[in-house]
Amino acid sequence: FYESDQMLDIKAVTRVLTEEVSAQDKEGAFLQATRSGAITLMIREFGRGTDFKCFDSNMLEGGGSHVIQAFFSTEIAEE
Repeated sequence: FYESDQMLDIKAVTRVLTEEVSAQDKEGAFLQATRSGAITLMIREFGRGTDFKCFDSNMLEGGGSHVIQAFFSTEIAEE
């Protein structure tokens, strides 16, 4: 998806997190992911046990972060 034509308009503002990202970069990316207009793509391993803290008042007033899960859960805890 990241290399698709659908990403052309938003690729510059999209962060991608994989297991290859350093711990320091992950921490910063989790903080950035909760800011207004942020788009973050990450592997399923980061979905569980990760605390996303939101300090952006615009984001909170708009209902908070939106998560789109693009895989089938194998465990109910992933939903």
